[in-house]
Amino acid sequence: MGSYMSSLTCILDGLAHLVSDDAAAAGIAAGRGIYMALCGHTVHAAAMVSAIGRQCPRCALHVEALTKPARRGGGGRARLRRLFGPRPVAQAIR
Repeated sequence: MGSYMSSLTCILDGLAHLVSDDAAAAGIAAGRGIYMALCGHTVHAAAMVSAIGRQCPRCALHVEALTKPARRGGGGRARLRRLFGPRPVAQAIR
């Protein structure tokens, strides 16, 4: 799973699903507008100018599981920061 997630609304169920950057890259490479969500749903992406749909409850459960503190030494918050934290800025090539 990629380090960051994007929310994509599926035209089939109207829900906003979480898609990792890796899954988004694979979907873009395939060129069909289809992406694999965190919950396992195949997202047929709505137009990016469309209003975002209601959050997918299964994706929310996956995020909740990732953010719960681990029994040994925590770690849940660090996972959340990796998923939703700021993205590194690419430096210009000179």
